[in-house]
Amino acid sequence: MAKSETQLAELGEFLKQSVELGYGGESSQPRREKDGSTTIEFSEGLWRVRDNYFTSKDARVFAGQEMAFYRGGPFWYMNYHGHAEEDCDTDAAYEILKAALKHPDPDLPVRGPFERFEVDNGNYEMGDGEQELILPNDLSRFAVVEYVSVYKSDLEDDISSYRGHFLGGVLEG
Repeated sequence: MAKSETQLAELGEFLKQSVELGYGGESSQPRREKDGSTTIEFSEGLWRVRDNYFTSKDARVFAGQEMAFYRGGPFWYMNYHGHAEEDCDTDAAYEILKAALKHPDPDLPVRGPFERFEVDNGNYEMGDGEQELILPNDLSRFAVVEYVSVYKSDLEDDISSYRGHFLGGVLEG
């Protein structure tokens, strides 16, 4: 049975809250798991999201999976992975990312905004990159790439960067 438009709209509103309050805000506390991964959970009403991810020791490489549950059952997923360049100031990159996550895209609230998001020491962008996949890029199915550029000096082209790849959609049935 396909998910209804109403359920997808509810999911969108819930994901906006989870991104703004869970990642962009301070309302969720990351939990370290026995296997070395980190889990963040957020729930509101009949919805719950569980994000579980691994990072390298230097926080330059990451991989994870986010699952949204409706009435206790799996409804939606997102898999992701990414990396920061060797010369990237990861603390600065994650501060930029945290600021961008407070402004999730209204049509695809899985990360930050699609338009360029500027901060003092860098910027954030999300797009479909050079994906070969033909996807609707809505919550039912999507593949996006996010970029964080950290300015290393006053020159806008003197940057280091972080890149993350995200894909997912609803679980049919």
